[in-house]
Amino acid sequence: MHINVEKQPKSTIKLTITVPNEVVKKTYEQVLDKLIKDTEVQGFRKGMAPKEKVLEKTDINKLYGEVINELLQANYVQAIKEHQIAPVSNPRVEIKEFHLDKDFEFTAVVPVRPEVKVGDYRKALKEAHDKKDEEDKKLNADRLAKGETLADTHTHLTPNEVVGIINVSSIASGGVGIGFSGAAHYAAMLVTTGLIAPFGSYSLWASTSPSRT
Repeated sequence: MHINVEKQPKSTIKLTITVPNEVVKKTYEQVLDKLIKDTEVQGFRKGMAPKEKVLEKTDINKLYGEVINELLQANYVQAIKEHQIAPVSNPRVEIKEFHLDKDFEFTAVVPVRPEVKVGDYRKALKEAHDKKDEEDKKLNADRLAKGETLADTHTHLTPNEVVGIINVSSIASGGVGIGFSGAAHYAAMLVTTGLIAPFGSYSLWASTSPSRT
């Protein structure tokens, strides 16, 4: 099988897949064998009629349709696995022609997720953390002046703040917003920097976010 991969606009990938003729013939024989087993012909036990007798009472277009379906399903799945393509919905398939004595060629336009460009979120997070740290210092100084006890003197960004910063950085870099779950993935890698408060599980992220994309 030969596969040509072409990136297209609007987050789609066009696959042009050519299946060798020997595979076409083998698939045809497999479909025909199954048809023979399931067909009843007068004068023969079910599944025991000669191939010619079965073909005489078979709609050839329907038979070819079954062969085409088998070829499409098997080779499309193989193509997206080989090229590590993750479709988000069913492909739009076009068939050039079908002939038992020729290679089988078809195209599949596959919708995929948009490519994500994550901007300089580390710098943006640091700036946001420093600004919040200054605000916390001023707030703590006011509390101390009033004789109040300080529960936590460490400054952390909340999950919602981190998600917002990463999404804004992504859009500013020419990409698209990567959504709550995508930003959360990047944020999880930054917990050890001290910029982000540690969290126990995804449920914490979910509970602190008003909505998810």
